[in-house]
Amino acid sequence: MSSLNYISLAKRESKVEQTLSASAFRKFPESAELITGVTVTLAFYFDDQRKLNVDGTATTKARMICFRCNQPIMLDLVSEISSILVFSEEDAVEATKMGDHHRKGLVVVSKNEPDMVEIVEDELLLSLPQSIEQLELLGHRCDLRENSPQGEAELKERQFPFAGLRDKIEASKE
Repeated sequence: MSSLNYISLAKRESKVEQTLSASAFRKFPESAELITGVTVTLAFYFDDQRKLNVDGTATTKARMICFRCNQPIMLDLVSEISSILVFSEEDAVEATKMGDHHRKGLVVVSKNEPDMVEIVEDELLLSLPQSIEQLELLGHRCDLRENSPQGEAELKERQFPFAGLRDKIEASKE
């Protein structure tokens, strides 16, 4: 793919299928661990306004730590990609003024040479659960026994780790 660039991919209305190594992702490991490579299927094309578009999916398996119980959770991530590619911040500002960002996301790519990680990494990050409620919707149940006094205390301690701090500050004032 080194002889191709985004523009030639779009002119040909190319579809790219590729598995990206987990080690290629720079930001993702800060939030979760990629267990497998990321399989991407992306279609490049120009729309009616000659904007460079990319649509497709990115799928992988990841492990993250539960926000409440600190237990590892396995996730099957599927991220839908639907973006307009721009080559500079100035192009992004112009696209925003034109209202293009309302129908699709904008991705600023650093160069014309295809870098699939650059296109999919932020979308994968956005597909991670962001709350306990989202984890529960995915079927995760914390191992803490909320009905037992010890489990209830552990749960309360994790939800409000500084709850006793106010009492200690008040006591030190007296």
